[in-house]
Amino acid sequence: MWREIWRHKFFQNKFYILIFTSKFHTNFKIYERAYHTSKFSGE
Repeated sequence: MWREIWRHKFFQNKFYILIFTSKFHTNFKIYERAYHTSKFSGE
């Protein structure tokens, strides 16, 4: 029984981590694009 609960928590955490990393990656791409455009416009 405990193993089933642990497995459920593990998959739940994995799901949250997946969402978090995908959000982080999209934000990073946006920041990267903004950084490059501001750098080029600055020059």
